[in-house]
Amino acid sequence: MKASKRLLGLLVALYAIFTAWGFFTIAMLRAGRMPPILPDNMGSFMPVLLTLPTWHFLLWPVAVVLYFVAAWRLLSGARGAIIYTLALAFDLSFLVLLKRAGAVHTEAGAIDLDYVTAAITITVGVVLWLIERPWRTQVADLSVS
Repeated sequence: MKASKRLLGLLVALYAIFTAWGFFTIAMLRAGRMPPILPDNMGSFMPVLLTLPTWHFLLWPVAVVLYFVAAWRLLSGARGAIIYTLALAFDLSFLVLLKRAGAVHTEAGAIDLDYVTAAITITVGVVLWLIERPWRTQVADLSVS
């Protein structure tokens, strides 16, 4: 059980690093600290992302911090399912706002990697909840006292 939690903690830590890199890149672009270097597939993404309202954009670092906290708790053997779920909620909220703003366009027939990433992060969350079963431990804790 502990090995599987630590493996999930490592995956969450890697995803948090990946997510933080994206956030800091966009933050630097928004601050004018780096020139916009646009790959071919990001031509429509950057202008919308750079003009998003600040409160939309601030959902991202909240998710990053919560992912790091969840990873740290999992790697140390503590419970992390609830914190991971909060991080996932902020992350998916940001994704939905990006989609609604028209920041992400997928060519016909192409796989939308945002949805694949969302599916993987949700699957990790479900596995984490099944491993930790926080609803059972709370009931057991109440019956002991």
